[in-house]
Amino acid sequence: MTINFKLIKKFFDEKVGNLSNLQTDEKDNLVDAINSISIPIKVSELENDRKYITAPFAQLTVASLDAFKEYVKSNNVPPNSMSLFSLIINGSGNGAIVQKTNNAYFSFIYFGYSNNPVLWKYVNGNWSVKEL
Repeated sequence: MTINFKLIKKFFDEKVGNLSNLQTDEKDNLVDAINSISIPIKVSELENDRKYITAPFAQLTVASLDAFKEYVKSNNVPPNSMSLFSLIINGSGNGAIVQKTNNAYFSFIYFGYSNNPVLWKYVNGNWSVKEL
């Protein structure tokens, strides 16, 4: 399956959690796209039997991507969790989906209109990055 990052971006643009402006097939594709990148999410049922995504959401202004990496590494993001962030870095809007096991192991997908999506992984003090 091809990951449709435009849908994920649209998801953030529409204030995460308010999927009423997305078409039914877009909602399904968004859930499939996020599931396909191996990030565990809580999926709940709506009245019409469609699924939507629920996860902690925060808007965060940081000076740089490195500052966000330190924010995630600290205890600001709880262990054994998945969180969604709308990031403001140098005045530019971006997004991040964070999966954190503990302070020694976590990963996040960072994306925005001005940059290609990248997967950052932190394992026992070492960072790796992969463009998606």
